[in-house]
Amino acid sequence: MKINEDKKSIGKTASLTIVFIGLISWTTDFRFLKLQDIRMMTIILISTVILMLLGQGDSIDYSGLLDKFRFNLFLTGLLISSFLLFNYLSTSIEYENILNEIILCLKPMLFCLLIYLPGMNILGYLVNKRIEKKPSISKQTLNLTRREREVFNLAINNLSNKEISEKLFIAETTVKKHMQNILKKSDCSNREELIKLFSKEIMNSSSEI
Repeated sequence: MKINEDKKSIGKTASLTIVFIGLISWTTDFRFLKLQDIRMMTIILISTVILMLLGQGDSIDYSGLLDKFRFNLFLTGLLISSFLLFNYLSTSIEYENILNEIILCLKPMLFCLLIYLPGMNILGYLVNKRIEKKPSISKQTLNLTRREREVFNLAINNLSNKEISEKLFIAETTVKKHMQNILKKSDCSNREELIKLFSKEIMNSSSEI
């Protein structure tokens, strides 16, 4: 049901975005989606994905994916606008057209705004689809070893690896190894996702520690 609602939301956002672009183009006589504009939007999208991957590491944190997209999208627009502005100011400047040129240099930021809403809706749809596809599992179905269960119970209660190692009298590297096994068995990307997935069991886990 949620997926169908997301699909409708994406279609609605895409339609409204197209209407908005058409109205702006008609009102200001400013032509969007020329060949160079399509190229610029493609560059912004690819650069945004590259920045997201650079800061992502080996695993994908789906819980923070939307925030990362928003931040990196506008960071990309700002960087491209800054490079264009620097390139313009470092070359010969025609003062008669300086205002128009500066506005054109800021054009990538406008494209970021046009990409923002459709992009957030599409990513939200993909994230929700992945979450709904993830099978419902409980701690008992993870096939954890005795030590992994001990680490698990402490981890979902927000204890750090160092605190777990001190409480269980084992090395911190051993805790990290157990956490890797737990995340793999639970199909979670990180500790935060693990805690969210098993939030209902946190209350019950205190009696087992």
